[in-house]
Amino acid sequence: MEGCEKICSHSPNQQEVTDTIENDMSTLNFKDNGVFYFESDHLALKGNSDYWKLMKSLSLLEAQRMKLLKDIDDMHLLKQKVKENPIAYKEKILNGDTSDIPSEILVEEVPKIDWSKYDLITVRERKHARSLDCSPPIIDEEKQRSVRIRGRAYDTTKPKTFNQVQN
Repeated sequence: MEGCEKICSHSPNQQEVTDTIENDMSTLNFKDNGVFYFESDHLALKGNSDYWKLMKSLSLLEAQRMKLLKDIDDMHLLKQKVKENPIAYKEKILNGDTSDIPSEILVEEVPKIDWSKYDLITVRERKHARSLDCSPPIIDEEKQRSVRIRGRAYDTTKPKTFNQVQN
């Protein structure tokens, strides 16, 4: 348990997170001229540099997300400590001891990808196409004013017990 406490108490900085991810990625599936891919990837993705950059960014963002969640937990514990003894914690900060405050996270940038190389429909085009197909239905004013029962217009020609459950 002592080793776990030592590891858990250490809050890695941005460079350590990046180094860890790159070391972990170096031990994964590098096949066909050293290109990384998952076994489940489509053949067209293998060797695609844009895909590799995107996967690297996603894995770094996931590591940063995990660190952020741990930092949030650490901040809650720190908040409790400060509530218990605020003066002692103030003295600790004034002495320059900020080791229990989580370090800053520099969020990984999204890689620059030339999307024009790929045959994609943009979000704007899809939204526009959808709005043309779905026009609101035209409703008669008479139908709109009629009494509705269970979503249907009330019909006086039907008996009162029409389409009702009998006990």
